[in-house]
Amino acid sequence: MEKEDIASSRLSSQHINLNSSAKSPGDVLASLGAIQAQDYPAALWAIGLRCGDSTTKADVEKAIAEREISRTWLMRGTLHFASSHDVHWMLRLFAPRLLNTAIS
Repeated sequence: MEKEDIASSRLSSQHINLNSSAKSPGDVLASLGAIQAQDYPAALWAIGLRCGDSTTKADVEKAIAEREISRTWLMRGTLHFASSHDVHWMLRLFAPRLLNTAIS
């Protein structure tokens, strides 16, 4: 695989291209799993740019308000945005390690 193909493939899998299949913030996070959200404005931008078309900051914040996506401490005690649909199974997966770390 050529360097250009690798770069193109990575951009496509991260939904950072003109032909992104993700149409909403929920689509982005369902595909990627989660996006780090320590820096709230940067996280909104990271989600919005992956939605394609003309997604705005207000569109991403609407997805938060409507609970399509959630900002939570899923991994490493770091804030992440994730699809609200996926948060439950992710918490079951990560909770034992988070609790062990918190107790230690």
